[in-house]
Amino acid sequence: MPTTRADGLEIAYRAEGPPPGPDAPPPVLLVHGFASNAGINWQSTGWIERLAAQGRRVLAPDLRGHGKSGAPRDPALYVPERMMADLFAVLDAEGVGRADVFGYSMGARLALAAALAAPGRVRRLVLGGVGETLLAPRDPEPVAQVLA
Repeated sequence: MPTTRADGLEIAYRAEGPPPGPDAPPPVLLVHGFASNAGINWQSTGWIERLAAQGRRVLAPDLRGHGKSGAPRDPALYVPERMMADLFAVLDAEGVGRADVFGYSMGARLALAAALAAPGRVRRLVLGGVGETLLAPRDPEPVAQVLA
């Protein structure tokens, strides 16, 4: 499993399928939900394999505090802006300027934040498992406390 560094942390990610190129379809970034990891949300469900079989480069990070990525003890390091920056670090490590992004649950919130913060980096956006409160204000502190 390749890794990159973001914010002083090691971020592990899965990378499957052909590398990006001028004639290749856009890469896909898969962002898992809270208390999960890329293996549970994307590998075991067959998403990575199916997308790679279609010629897509698939990148699926374990978010900080999840899976094989670093887990800082400071709750302030789990705010959405820092977790969103981890997604860009994975894209940068793979030389990807722009990707289709699919987020599930907490990953959908991070994917949406990434698209709003850097629209030139997100070609298409798919959000799943978001419920009715996606656009409602949230306090990230409870999630940060659980992860720290």
